[in-house]
Amino acid sequence: MLGSSVVYLVRHGQTEWNVERRWQGVTDIPLNARGRAQAAAVARAFSASGMFGGAGIRRVVSSDLSRAKETAEEIARVAGVPLETTPRLRERSFGRWEGLSRTEIAQKFPGDIEAYETQRETFRPLGGQSWREFSEQSARTVHELVGGLAGQSTVVVAHAGPLQAFLSQVMGTRDSRPGRFVIDNGSVSVVREWLNEHTGDRHWVVTALNITCHLHALES
Repeated sequence: MLGSSVVYLVRHGQTEWNVERRWQGVTDIPLNARGRAQAAAVARAFSASGMFGGAGIRRVVSSDLSRAKETAEEIARVAGVPLETTPRLRERSFGRWEGLSRTEIAQKFPGDIEAYETQRETFRPLGGQSWREFSEQSARTVHELVGGLAGQSTVVVAHAGPLQAFLSQVMGTRDSRPGRFVIDNGSVSVVREWLNEHTGDRHWVVTALNITCHLHALES
């Protein structure tokens, strides 16, 4: 049966580098105007009258990079809880790719894109991380942050990489390469604790993925 522990996984709002499709990685890029509007919209979703109203948020934890932190600050304010930040929830480091578009990478570093496409789990841009090493570390971090929070509702605000890594592990996806499902800017995914009444075993289950309906008003 479903337990009472719930984790809301929120991706940060949009940045200019998202719009320009530049690799951000650990470079600290702030939200743009749309990103700030998305942050406000997701925060409203956690208000008493919002779609997650009554969730009883007890904790908000965020990456310390400003695009995630700015998003999380709005949610923490609405929830009335202090914001915790940690560098352990940062995006994957892309080394020399950061700040560049796919076209620019292909021009500056011939062969990198082909290697990335054919070796998605193991390829490491110079100065960066491979998906395999990053995803294992990120999934472990999220498990550690939300583990042992019996009966609590927690919001984790991070980047596409850490959220994909954790969700892939929860879903038992054997092929954990990035890009197997979409995590949009300002989206919310929900993971709940499952309790086996007979054995007492507990594990996480995904109950919602990439919710964006709270952002639809921004399209009008």
